[in-house]
Amino acid sequence: LRQRSGHWLWISGILFGLAQATKFSALLLAPTIGLITLWFASKRPERQLIRAAAAGRIAERLGKGSFGWIGWSVWVCGLMVVISLPVLWASQLFSLRPLIIEEFLHFLSLTATGHNGYLLGRFSADGWWSYHLVALAVKLPEPTLLLILLTALSGFLRPFRLEEALILFAGLFYLGITLLISLNVGLRYLLPILPLAFLLVGRLAALPLPSTRWRALRPVALTAAVMAALLINLSIFPHYLAYFNLLSGGPDQGYRWLADSNIDWGQDLPGAAAYQHAHDLDKLYLSYFGQAAPIAYGLEAIALPGWPPPPDPRWRDFAPLNPEPGVYIVGVSNLVGTQLFEPDSFGAFLAREPVDQIGHSMHVYEMAPPPSPIGHWAVQCVDHPVETEERLRVLTGLSDVQVIYVDCAHGLPAYEGTGWLLLPIAIDPPLDLGPPFFLGRYPDGRPHYHAWRLDQLPQPAQPMEGAGIQDALALLGYQIDVDRLRADETIELTVWWQVVDVPPPPVSLFAHLLDEAGQLRSAGDALSIPVEHWEPGMVFVQRHRFDLPSDLPNGTYRIVTGLYSLESGERFGALDGTTEIELLRVSAGSSQP
Repeated sequence: LRQRSGHWLWISGILFGLAQATKFSALLLAPTIGLITLWFASKRPERQLIRAAAAGRIAERLGKGSFGWIGWSVWVCGLMVVISLPVLWASQLFSLRPLIIEEFLHFLSLTATGHNGYLLGRFSADGWWSYHLVALAVKLPEPTLLLILLTALSGFLRPFRLEEALILFAGLFYLGITLLISLNVGLRYLLPILPLAFLLVGRLAALPLPSTRWRALRPVALTAAVMAALLINLSIFPHYLAYFNLLSGGPDQGYRWLADSNIDWGQDLPGAAAYQHAHDLDKLYLSYFGQAAPIAYGLEAIALPGWPPPPDPRWRDFAPLNPEPGVYIVGVSNLVGTQLFEPDSFGAFLAREPVDQIGHSMHVYEMAPPPSPIGHWAVQCVDHPVETEERLRVLTGLSDVQVIYVDCAHGLPAYEGTGWLLLPIAIDPPLDLGPPFFLGRYPDGRPHYHAWRLDQLPQPAQPMEGAGIQDALALLGYQIDVDRLRADETIELTVWWQVVDVPPPPVSLFAHLLDEAGQLRSAGDALSIPVEHWEPGMVFVQRHRFDLPSDLPNGTYRIVTGLYSLESGERFGALDGTTEIELLRVSAGSSQP
């Protein structure tokens, strides 16, 4: 543009064509070059930017017969595009139906309709404006980030020269466009701006500094930054794709930030094969993000849901809530479920830590067999069911799974065999069930519920023997969270029962706080598991709440429980011949020092 040199025009056209053949994102070169051309056209002869009257002067130039710089620049840009077209066609081997056209249409479709992106545990087909900024912040090494930051601040010490401003404009224009599009798949779309950033960083070497001391320290500091970047490079070798800086937690935690080409493109398939041979694994389950044949690397494994997915989205041979016991290798892109038909395919693995990692992009898990044969039951909250019964059949792989709905905030059942308890994240189970077996998520990736695989409930803190309700229940024990009663407080009592026989409905359990005279002071009647869901031999717990009155006198109180009919109010007989079972006695009032 400045020299009007023919050979530079040819070089520019050829390079422009090669760029278009390389990446579709190179299309942004066209508006970038066009805007830079206008910038040159709007300059004064002394190469200063026109500010206030820029629009008027451009219009004036357009009115001239020769079109001045504007006409010349548009003509040159047009010639550059014309020169680039044969280069682009040659890259397609002069095909009459170039594959690049189909790929370009697919690219436009992805850009227009969105791509299921992943950021910080969330999914979105619409993307996030901050996606590429986060990618830069967590994927660039710390020395590089520091040098870029210092370069930006250096503008306060010395304004950017025209050549530097053009480089800065091209980089910021490209970055700005990426913030507007919904195609959030990886840092690779930002690679064109990195050479521009590195060119600008070079200005730090010639930046005027206020003192001799600072000028003496500059080569030491810049050398230290370069050496630090080199050491980081060597430390991640050869796993460059999975690199995440230490500020983000390092490459082992990268999948919590980003997925897809930022960390996992199936590049550790050879490492998975080496792991299988090193550990002599005859049977191995594999889900990896890629299209290569594992057997080509000597890896023999049972295929799990992965990417690219099978042609039919209904194809399933894997039950996420009911995985087979064995060793699993799962690529982290599939682990978070970015591109899977069923994003929660590996919810059982998201809920636990891997036993090993392969090259930062594959996790190794050992899935233990269920504690007892699988029972065909699952429990959900009656007020907050988290899955439909049809979907539960898919997740468990059982066509006849029975779904029981209970008040799971105050009671839990355990039936014969191993089943599942599904609780929303917001609801704490009435018992400490240990770590969950499965993490279920909303469509946008937010945690939705936890699932536990149960064959029995935890044992009571205070076991009891020989107590129960005649022909109905055996009392196994209880747990209470206080050792002394105080006025205006709420206490909780949890009682363990085992069903001996199913009584005629409707019934409920009572839990009463009685004073020394036998007067009722507080009641916590409740039955979270309807009697219609009782089966002989099943165990369930029931939590009772007592709201203590503000005028509760000091003294000794009894807590009793039992079963009664909701229709008649009549109590069922206890095994000791009474109609109530005394659990404990507890004192009320302030404790003595």
